[in-house]
Amino acid sequence: MDGSNDLNIFRLAQTLSQPEFTAKCPWFFIVGRSPLTRPAGPRPTIVAGMMQVQDLLDTGPSDKPLAYRTIATKDPFSLDSPTLALAIRKVRPMFPFMITLGRTTNNDMVLPDITISKFHAYFRVNGEEVDLTDAGSRNGSYVGDQKLVPNGTPTRLVPGSVVRFGPHSFELVTSAECWARLRALAGLPSTDEPSSPG
Repeated sequence: MDGSNDLNIFRLAQTLSQPEFTAKCPWFFIVGRSPLTRPAGPRPTIVAGMMQVQDLLDTGPSDKPLAYRTIATKDPFSLDSPTLALAIRKVRPMFPFMITLGRTTNNDMVLPDITISKFHAYFRVNGEEVDLTDAGSRNGSYVGDQKLVPNGTPTRLVPGSVVRFGPHSFELVTSAECWARLRALAGLPSTDEPSSPG
């Protein structure tokens, strides 16, 4: 798992029953399949869907900047992409009233990808209510097909809401639904009924 905390959510889903999992991990989750392109050190956020790659073509006189070309990134919805499960929970002391998401480790939810801003978006959870706000990110945050206004009014999410950060899509799920999905990925039953003797 990449992301928000030190818990191994995948292992817990495989070893705990659904009630045990939801007791230990009582948060909402965002779950999705997306390839990550990790940054190699500090760098600006890359525009989603394209990467700037230094092209070492002859640029003419030395006072002209090096030319750049763009290449398409991998398909973000490819079936061979890794599954990511990120708990929407507060783990860092900064900004105590928001659960931050970004590419750097000082966020509560870390999505280490070059298209994700250092501080991309934030969640607020109040009981069963989950709100999402874009934090002025370069590649935007979306709920469904609606782009969120940077630093605008929070958008209310419900289980099943599809959210996107740059090119990375996720679905908001409850703890119980996260458990069922991760067990299905591992080929395990997603029921708590005892298995019948052979």
